[in-house]
Amino acid sequence: MPDLPPNVVIAALAKKAADKAAAAQRDAESAREDAASTLKALEAVKVGPQGPPGRDGVDGRDGIDGKDGRDGADGAPGERGEKGEPGEPGEPGKPGPRGPRGPAGGGTVLVNPEFETLAVRGAVTMRGSGAVQIPSGTTAQRPASATAGMLRHNTDTDRVEYYNGTQWVNLADAPLQVEYLIVAGGGGGGTARGGGGGAGGLLHNIGATTLPLINGQAYSIVVGAGGAGAVSPTGARSVNGNTSSALGISTTGGGAGGTQNGVALAGGSGGGAYGVSGAASGTGTSGQGNDGGTAPVAANPAGSGGGGAGAAGSPAVGADPNSVGGNGGVGLQLNITGTPTYYAGGGGGGTQNVTAGTGGTGGLGGGGDGSTSSARSATADATANLGGGGGGTGRTSGGVPTPEAGGNGGSGIVIIRYLGGARATGGDTITSAGGYTIHTFTSSGTFTVNA
Repeated sequence: MPDLPPNVVIAALAKKAADKAAAAQRDAESAREDAASTLKALEAVKVGPQGPPGRDGVDGRDGIDGKDGRDGADGAPGERGEKGEPGEPGEPGKPGPRGPRGPAGGGTVLVNPEFETLAVRGAVTMRGSGAVQIPSGTTAQRPASATAGMLRHNTDTDRVEYYNGTQWVNLADAPLQVEYLIVAGGGGGGTARGGGGGAGGLLHNIGATTLPLINGQAYSIVVGAGGAGAVSPTGARSVNGNTSSALGISTTGGGAGGTQNGVALAGGSGGGAYGVSGAASGTGTSGQGNDGGTAPVAANPAGSGGGGAGAAGSPAVGADPNSVGGNGGVGLQLNITGTPTYYAGGGGGGTQNVTAGTGGTGGLGGGGDGSTSSARSATADATANLGGGGGGTGRTSGGVPTPEAGGNGGSGIVIIRYLGGARATGGDTITSAGGYTIHTFTSSGTFTVNA
Protein backbone atom coordinates (compact mmCIF):
# COMPACT_ATOMS: atom_id res chain seq x y z
CA MET A 1 0.00 0.00 0.00
CA PRO A 2 1.48 3.29 -1.00
CA ASP A 3 2.46 5.87 1.69
CA LEU A 4 -0.23 8.42 2.28
CA PRO A 5 0.29 12.04 3.19
CA PRO A 6 0.14 12.72 6.97
CA ASN A 7 -2.96 14.83 6.71
CA VAL A 8 -4.77 12.05 4.93
CA VAL A 9 -3.67 9.54 7.59
CA ILE A 10 -4.75 11.84 10.39
CA ALA A 11 -8.11 12.47 8.75
CA ALA A 12 -8.69 8.73 8.34
CA LEU A 13 -7.82 8.02 11.93
CA ALA A 14 -10.06 10.82 13.11
CA LYS A 15 -12.97 9.46 11.00
CA LYS A 16 -12.40 5.98 12.38
CA ALA A 17 -12.47 7.29 15.91
CA ALA A 18 -15.62 9.29 15.20
CA ASP A 19 -17.30 6.20 13.74
CA LYS A 20 -16.42 4.20 16.87
CA ALA A 21 -17.81 6.92 19.07
CA ALA A 22 -21.02 7.04 17.05
CA ALA A 23 -21.36 3.25 17.29
CA ALA A 24 -20.81 3.39 21.01
CA GLN A 25 -23.46 6.07 21.34
CA ARG A 26 -25.93 3.93 19.32
CA ASP A 27 -25.15 0.96 21.54
CA ALA A 28 -25.75 3.04 24.63
CA GLU A 29 -29.10 4.28 23.33
CA SER A 30 -30.15 0.73 22.46
CA ALA A 31 -29.18 -0.41 25.94
CA ARG A 32 -31.23 2.36 27.50
CA GLU A 33 -34.25 1.36 25.41
CA ASP A 34 -33.84 -2.29 26.45
CA ALA A 35 -33.58 -1.26 30.05
CA ALA A 36 -36.73 0.82 29.81
CA SER A 37 -38.64 -2.11 28.24
CA THR A 38 -37.41 -4.45 30.91
CA LEU A 39 -38.41 -1.99 33.65
CA LYS A 40 -41.84 -1.67 32.17
CA ALA A 41 -42.21 -5.50 32.05
CA LEU A 42 -41.10 -5.79 35.63
CA GLU A 43 -43.61 -3.25 36.72
CA ALA A 44 -46.28 -5.48 35.19
CA VAL A 45 -45.25 -8.48 37.23
CA LYS A 46 -44.91 -9.01 40.89
CA VAL A 47 -41.41 -8.45 42.02
CA GLY A 48 -39.84 -11.47 43.63
CA PRO A 49 -37.01 -11.51 46.12
CA GLN A 50 -33.76 -9.96 45.04
CA GLY A 51 -31.45 -12.38 43.44
CA PRO A 52 -27.78 -12.60 44.04
CA PRO A 53 -25.52 -9.88 42.55
CA GLY A 54 -24.60 -10.46 38.98
CA ARG A 55 -21.12 -10.66 37.71
CA ASP A 56 -19.17 -7.49 36.99
CA GLY A 57 -19.55 -6.34 33.48
CA VAL A 58 -16.69 -5.92 31.12
CA ASP A 59 -14.87 -2.57 31.46
CA GLY A 60 -15.84 -0.15 28.80
CA ARG A 61 -13.34 1.38 26.46
CA ASP A 62 -11.31 4.39 27.57
CA GLY A 63 -12.83 7.66 26.50
CA ILE A 64 -11.02 10.28 24.49
CA ASP A 65 -8.63 12.47 26.56
CA GLY A 66 -10.17 15.84 27.50
CA LYS A 67 -8.53 19.17 26.73
CA ASP A 68 -5.78 20.47 29.02
CA GLY A 69 -7.06 22.66 31.89
CA ARG A 70 -5.90 26.26 32.48
CA ASP A 71 -2.61 26.90 34.30
CA GLY A 72 -3.00 27.29 38.03
CA ALA A 73 -1.89 30.43 39.97
CA ASP A 74 1.83 30.88 40.77
CA GLY A 75 2.88 29.44 44.08
CA ALA A 76 4.60 31.42 46.88
CA PRO A 77 8.34 32.17 46.35
CA GLY A 78 10.63 29.60 47.75
CA GLU A 79 13.47 30.32 50.23
CA ARG A 80 16.56 32.16 48.90
CA GLY A 81 19.29 29.77 47.96
CA GLU A 82 22.91 30.04 49.08
CA LYS A 83 25.15 32.63 47.39
CA GLY A 84 26.96 31.21 44.45
CA GLU A 85 30.67 31.52 43.74
CA PRO A 86 31.64 34.83 42.05
CA GLY A 87 31.98 34.55 38.34
CA GLU A 88 35.07 35.43 36.33
CA PRO A 89 35.54 39.21 35.64
CA GLY A 90 34.17 40.28 32.34
CA GLU A 91 36.16 42.11 29.71
CA PRO A 92 36.30 45.90 30.30
CA GLY A 93 33.82 47.80 28.23
CA LYS A 94 34.73 50.49 25.76
CA PRO A 95 34.85 54.09 27.09
CA GLY A 96 31.52 55.82 26.83
CA PRO A 97 31.05 59.15 25.07
CA ARG A 98 32.31 62.28 26.86
CA GLY A 99 29.59 63.89 28.95
CA PRO A 100 28.71 67.59 29.00
CA ARG A 101 30.96 69.95 30.99
CA GLY A 102 29.79 70.30 34.58
CA PRO A 103 29.75 73.47 36.69
CA ALA A 104 32.98 74.71 38.27
CA GLY A 105 33.57 73.01 41.60
CA GLY A 106 35.32 74.19 44.75
CA GLY A 107 37.27 71.06 45.55
CA THR A 108 40.73 69.80 44.68
CA VAL A 109 42.16 67.70 41.87
CA LEU A 110 43.86 64.55 43.08
CA VAL A 111 46.70 63.17 41.01
CA ASN A 112 47.84 59.58 41.31
CA PRO A 113 51.03 59.70 43.43
CA GLU A 114 52.64 57.17 41.09
CA PHE A 115 52.99 59.93 38.49
CA GLU A 116 55.64 62.61 38.97
CA THR A 117 54.20 65.10 36.50
CA LEU A 118 50.80 66.26 35.35
CA ALA A 119 50.67 67.37 31.73
CA VAL A 120 47.86 69.68 30.66
CA ARG A 121 47.38 70.87 27.09
CA GLY A 122 45.88 74.28 26.44
CA ALA A 123 44.94 76.97 28.94
CA VAL A 124 44.26 76.27 32.62
CA THR A 125 41.68 78.46 34.36
CA MET A 126 41.59 78.58 38.15
CA ARG A 127 38.66 80.15 39.93
CA GLY A 128 37.87 81.02 43.52
CA SER A 129 39.51 83.11 46.22
CA GLY A 130 42.00 80.55 47.53
CA ALA A 131 45.61 80.06 46.49
CA VAL A 132 47.80 77.83 44.35
CA GLN A 133 50.52 76.00 46.25
CA ILE A 134 53.65 75.64 44.14
CA PRO A 135 56.57 73.30 44.87
CA SER A 136 58.87 74.47 47.66
CA GLY A 137 62.39 73.38 48.54
CA THR A 138 66.01 74.35 49.00
CA THR A 139 68.44 75.40 46.29
CA ALA A 140 69.95 71.91 46.39
CA GLN A 141 66.51 70.39 45.70
CA ARG A 142 65.99 72.15 42.39
CA PRO A 143 65.01 69.73 39.58
CA ALA A 144 68.09 68.09 38.10
CA SER A 145 66.72 68.40 34.56
CA ALA A 146 64.97 71.77 34.63
CA THR A 147 63.06 73.03 31.61
CA ALA A 148 62.16 76.59 30.73
CA GLY A 149 59.06 77.86 32.51
CA MET A 150 59.42 75.79 35.68
CA LEU A 151 58.28 77.68 38.80
CA ARG A 152 59.06 76.98 42.47
CA HIS A 153 59.59 78.57 45.92
CA ASN A 154 63.18 78.54 47.16
CA THR A 155 63.19 78.13 50.95
CA ASP A 156 66.85 79.18 51.22
CA THR A 157 66.21 82.61 49.69
CA ASP A 158 62.48 82.82 50.52
CA ARG A 159 61.90 83.80 46.88
CA VAL A 160 59.72 82.51 44.07
CA GLU A 161 61.98 81.56 41.18
CA TYR A 162 61.59 80.34 37.61
CA TYR A 163 63.86 78.62 35.12
CA ASN A 164 64.46 80.67 31.96
CA GLY A 165 66.05 77.82 30.03
CA THR A 166 69.55 78.67 31.20
CA GLN A 167 69.39 79.49 34.90
CA TRP A 168 67.04 80.00 37.86
CA VAL A 169 65.87 83.61 38.20
CA ASN A 170 63.96 85.28 41.06
CA LEU A 171 60.58 86.73 40.22
CA ALA A 172 60.19 90.42 40.99
CA ASP A 173 59.62 90.63 44.72
CA ALA A 174 56.66 92.47 46.18
CA PRO A 175 57.52 95.38 48.50
CA LEU A 176 58.78 94.28 51.89
CA GLN A 177 55.95 94.82 54.38
CA VAL A 178 57.33 95.81 57.78
CA GLU A 179 56.27 96.70 61.29
CA TYR A 180 58.35 99.18 63.23
CA LEU A 181 58.96 100.68 66.67
CA ILE A 182 60.75 104.05 66.85
CA VAL A 183 61.55 105.58 70.25
CA ALA A 184 63.45 108.83 70.73
CA GLY A 185 65.89 109.59 73.55
CA GLY A 186 64.43 110.54 76.95
CA GLY A 187 64.83 113.95 78.56
CA GLY A 188 67.26 114.65 81.43
CA GLY A 189 66.05 115.09 85.02
CA GLY A 190 66.23 118.38 86.95
CA THR A 191 68.01 119.02 90.24
CA ALA A 192 67.19 120.71 93.58
CA ARG A 193 63.65 119.31 93.81
CA GLY A 194 63.97 118.72 90.10
CA GLY A 195 61.23 117.32 87.87
CA GLY A 196 61.68 113.99 86.15
CA GLY A 197 62.60 113.97 82.47
CA GLY A 198 59.91 113.14 79.92
CA ALA A 199 60.16 109.94 77.90
CA GLY A 200 61.20 110.02 74.26
CA GLY A 201 58.41 110.10 71.67
CA LEU A 202 57.19 106.65 70.58
CA LEU A 203 55.59 105.61 67.30
CA HIS A 204 54.79 102.09 66.06
CA ASN A 205 52.49 100.14 63.74
CA ILE A 206 52.62 96.79 65.53
CA GLY A 207 49.43 94.86 64.77
CA ALA A 208 48.27 97.60 62.38
CA THR A 209 48.78 98.26 58.67
CA THR A 210 52.30 97.33 57.61
CA LEU A 211 54.63 99.77 55.88
CA PRO A 212 55.79 98.75 52.37
CA LEU A 213 59.49 99.24 51.65
CA ILE A 214 61.10 99.35 48.21
CA ASN A 215 63.30 96.44 47.19
CA GLY A 216 66.94 97.43 46.92
CA GLN A 217 66.38 100.65 48.89
CA ALA A 218 68.68 101.71 51.77
CA TYR A 219 67.02 103.54 54.68
CA SER A 220 68.94 105.68 57.16
CA ILE A 221 68.31 104.83 60.81
CA VAL A 222 68.99 107.39 63.56
CA VAL A 223 68.78 106.38 67.22
CA GLY A 224 68.47 109.44 69.45
CA ALA A 225 70.66 109.82 72.54
CA GLY A 226 69.17 110.64 75.92
CA GLY A 227 69.31 114.20 77.25
CA ALA A 228 71.76 115.12 80.01
CA GLY A 229 70.49 115.83 83.53
CA ALA A 230 70.95 119.22 85.18
CA VAL A 231 74.44 119.69 86.62
CA SER A 232 73.44 121.78 89.67
CA PRO A 233 70.79 124.26 90.68
CA THR A 234 72.82 127.12 89.25
CA GLY A 235 74.78 125.31 86.54
CA ALA A 236 73.77 123.78 83.24
CA ARG A 237 70.15 122.89 83.18
CA SER A 238 68.66 119.55 82.05
CA VAL A 239 68.16 119.12 78.30
CA ASN A 240 65.76 117.33 75.98
CA GLY A 241 66.44 113.93 74.49
CA ASN A 242 67.36 113.58 70.81
CA THR A 243 65.16 112.64 67.88
CA SER A 244 65.07 109.09 66.48
CA SER A 245 64.11 108.50 62.85
CA ALA A 246 63.69 105.57 60.48
CA LEU A 247 61.87 104.78 57.23
CA GLY A 248 60.90 108.43 56.80
CA ILE A 249 59.33 108.63 60.28
CA SER A 250 60.65 110.76 63.16
CA THR A 251 59.92 110.83 66.87
CA THR A 252 60.58 113.76 69.24
CA GLY A 253 63.06 113.62 72.09
CA GLY A 254 61.69 113.66 75.65
CA GLY A 255 61.25 116.98 77.44
CA ALA A 256 63.74 118.07 80.12
CA GLY A 257 62.62 118.00 83.76
CA GLY A 258 62.13 121.37 85.48
CA THR A 259 64.95 122.71 87.63
CA GLN A 260 65.78 125.76 89.68
CA ASN A 261 67.21 127.59 86.70
CA GLY A 262 64.79 126.36 84.02
CA VAL A 263 61.17 125.33 83.59
CA ALA A 264 60.12 121.90 82.41
CA LEU A 265 60.23 121.52 78.63
CA ALA A 266 57.91 120.00 76.06
CA GLY A 267 58.98 116.89 74.14
CA GLY A 268 57.80 113.48 72.98
CA SER A 269 56.54 113.29 76.56
CA GLY A 270 56.83 116.44 78.66
CA GLY A 271 59.21 116.98 81.58
CA GLY A 272 57.93 117.06 85.17
CA ALA A 273 57.56 120.44 86.92
CA TYR A 274 60.24 121.89 89.22
CA GLY A 275 59.44 121.87 92.94
CA VAL A 276 57.95 125.32 93.34
CA SER A 277 54.31 126.07 94.05
CA GLY A 278 52.14 125.82 90.91
CA ALA A 279 55.04 125.35 88.46
CA ALA A 280 54.01 124.17 84.98
CA SER A 281 55.02 120.92 83.38
CA GLY A 282 56.20 120.25 79.85
CA THR A 283 53.62 119.08 77.29
CA GLY A 284 53.86 115.88 75.30
CA THR A 285 53.59 115.46 71.51
CA SER A 286 50.21 114.19 70.35
CA GLY A 287 50.37 110.54 69.34
CA GLN A 288 53.87 110.09 70.78
CA GLY A 289 53.61 110.69 74.53
CA ASN A 290 52.00 112.52 77.45
CA ASP A 291 52.45 115.62 79.60
CA GLY A 292 54.65 115.78 82.68
CA GLY A 293 53.15 116.24 86.15
CA THR A 294 52.45 119.79 87.36
CA ALA A 295 53.60 121.09 90.74
CA PRO A 296 51.01 121.32 93.50
CA VAL A 297 50.17 124.70 95.04
CA ALA A 298 52.16 124.20 98.20
CA ALA A 299 55.27 125.48 99.91
CA ASN A 300 58.44 124.02 98.40
CA PRO A 301 56.92 120.82 97.00
CA ALA A 302 59.02 118.05 95.53
CA GLY A 303 59.57 117.73 91.79
CA SER A 304 56.84 116.10 89.66
CA GLY A 305 57.19 113.07 87.40
CA GLY A 306 57.97 113.23 83.69
CA GLY A 307 55.37 112.00 81.19
CA GLY A 308 55.51 108.47 79.72
CA ALA A 309 54.25 106.95 76.48
CA GLY A 310 51.41 105.26 78.33
CA ALA A 311 50.40 107.93 80.89
CA ALA A 312 51.14 111.45 82.12
CA GLY A 313 53.59 112.05 84.95
CA SER A 314 52.18 112.33 88.47
CA PRO A 315 52.37 115.64 90.37
CA ALA A 316 54.30 115.84 93.61
CA VAL A 317 52.31 115.32 96.79
CA GLY A 318 52.39 117.59 99.86
CA ALA A 319 54.72 120.39 100.89
CA ASP A 320 58.09 120.72 102.54
CA PRO A 321 59.13 119.06 104.80
CA ASN A 322 56.97 116.05 103.89
CA SER A 323 56.58 116.37 100.15
CA VAL A 324 56.90 113.24 98.00
CA GLY A 325 58.21 113.38 94.45
CA GLY A 326 55.79 112.58 91.63
CA ASN A 327 56.13 109.21 89.87
CA GLY A 328 57.09 109.07 86.22
CA GLY A 329 54.35 108.18 83.71
CA VAL A 330 54.23 104.53 82.74
CA GLY A 331 55.58 103.57 79.34
CA LEU A 332 53.89 101.47 76.65
CA GLN A 333 54.19 97.69 76.69
CA LEU A 334 54.76 96.24 73.21
CA ASN A 335 55.82 92.89 71.81
CA ILE A 336 57.86 93.33 68.66
CA THR A 337 60.84 91.13 69.59
CA GLY A 338 58.95 88.10 70.90
CA THR A 339 59.15 89.37 74.49
CA PRO A 340 56.63 91.93 75.83
CA THR A 341 58.63 95.00 76.91
CA TYR A 342 57.81 98.45 78.29
CA TYR A 343 59.28 101.42 76.43
CA ALA A 344 59.41 105.18 77.13
CA GLY A 345 58.68 105.56 80.86
CA GLY A 346 58.91 109.00 82.52
CA GLY A 347 61.48 109.93 85.19
CA GLY A 348 60.50 110.35 88.88
CA GLY A 349 60.67 113.74 90.63
CA GLY A 350 63.28 114.61 93.31
CA THR A 351 62.53 115.86 96.84
CA GLN A 352 64.32 117.37 99.89
CA ASN A 353 66.32 115.72 102.60
CA VAL A 354 63.55 115.35 105.14
CA THR A 355 62.27 112.57 107.32
CA ALA A 356 59.08 111.82 105.38
CA GLY A 357 59.94 113.03 101.90
CA THR A 358 60.91 110.54 99.19
CA GLY A 359 61.74 110.72 95.52
CA GLY A 360 59.27 109.57 92.89
CA THR A 361 59.60 106.23 91.13
CA GLY A 362 60.52 106.07 87.46
CA GLY A 363 57.78 104.81 85.14
CA LEU A 364 57.91 101.30 83.65
CA GLY A 365 59.86 101.59 80.43
CA GLY A 366 63.26 102.64 81.70
CA GLY A 367 62.36 105.83 83.64
CA GLY A 368 65.01 106.91 86.22
CA ASP A 369 64.06 107.21 89.89
CA GLY A 370 63.85 110.54 91.70
CA SER A 371 66.35 111.18 94.52
CA THR A 372 65.82 112.15 98.13
CA SER A 373 68.06 115.10 99.06
CA SER A 374 71.00 116.03 96.88
CA ALA A 375 72.49 112.57 97.19
CA ARG A 376 71.98 111.32 93.68
CA SER A 377 70.08 108.03 93.43
CA ALA A 378 72.01 105.15 91.93
CA THR A 379 69.00 104.57 89.67
CA ALA A 380 68.53 108.19 88.62
CA ASP A 381 69.79 107.52 85.09
CA ALA A 382 67.23 106.05 82.73
CA THR A 383 67.83 102.60 81.20
CA ALA A 384 69.63 102.68 77.84
CA ASN A 385 67.67 101.96 74.64
CA LEU A 386 64.22 102.21 76.19
CA GLY A 387 63.81 105.97 75.78
CA GLY A 388 62.95 106.68 79.44
CA GLY A 389 63.32 110.06 81.16
CA GLY A 390 66.01 110.72 83.79
CA GLY A 391 65.09 111.04 87.48
CA GLY A 392 65.18 114.43 89.27
CA THR A 393 67.46 114.95 92.24
CA GLY A 394 66.64 116.71 95.51
CA ARG A 395 68.36 119.24 97.72
CA THR A 396 69.47 119.45 101.32
CA SER A 397 67.05 120.62 103.97
CA GLY A 398 67.43 124.32 104.72
CA GLY A 399 67.89 125.26 101.07
CA VAL A 400 71.63 124.76 100.77
CA PRO A 401 72.19 123.25 97.31
CA THR A 402 74.86 120.71 96.56
CA PRO A 403 76.17 120.28 92.99
CA GLU A 404 74.52 116.93 92.21
CA ALA A 405 73.42 116.20 88.65
CA GLY A 406 69.94 115.06 87.63
CA GLY A 407 69.52 111.67 86.00
CA ASN A 408 70.38 111.32 82.32
CA GLY A 409 67.69 110.33 79.87
CA GLY A 410 67.87 106.91 78.24
CA SER A 411 68.84 106.47 74.58
CA GLY A 412 66.16 105.52 72.09
CA ILE A 413 65.76 102.45 69.93
CA VAL A 414 64.53 101.43 66.46
CA ILE A 415 63.17 97.93 65.77
CA ILE A 416 61.95 96.67 62.38
CA ARG A 417 60.40 93.29 61.76
CA TYR A 418 58.76 91.39 58.87
CA LEU A 419 57.39 87.92 58.26
CA GLY A 420 59.58 85.21 56.80
CA GLY A 421 63.28 84.78 56.37
CA ALA A 422 65.84 87.57 56.14
CA ARG A 423 65.20 89.94 53.26
CA ALA A 424 67.22 92.91 54.48
CA THR A 425 70.48 93.84 56.18
CA GLY A 426 71.34 96.22 59.00
CA GLY A 427 70.88 96.48 62.73
CA ASP A 428 72.96 95.78 65.79
CA THR A 429 71.22 92.43 66.07
CA ILE A 430 69.08 90.34 63.71
CA THR A 431 66.93 87.74 65.42
CA SER A 432 63.80 85.74 64.68
CA ALA A 433 60.69 84.98 66.73
CA GLY A 434 57.17 83.91 65.93
CA GLY A 435 57.85 83.66 62.20
CA TYR A 436 59.33 87.18 62.03
CA THR A 437 62.81 88.40 61.20
CA ILE A 438 63.69 91.24 63.62
CA HIS A 439 66.31 93.95 63.06
CA THR A 440 67.15 95.88 66.25
CA PHE A 441 69.06 99.17 66.10
CA THR A 442 70.50 100.34 69.43
CA SER A 443 72.69 102.79 67.53
CA SER A 444 72.37 104.61 64.23
CA GLY A 445 72.90 102.67 61.01
CA THR A 446 71.34 101.68 57.67
CA PHE A 447 68.51 99.28 56.90
CA THR A 448 68.81 97.95 53.33
CA VAL A 449 66.11 95.88 51.66
CA ASN A 450 67.46 93.17 49.39
CA ALA A 451 67.04 93.76 45.67
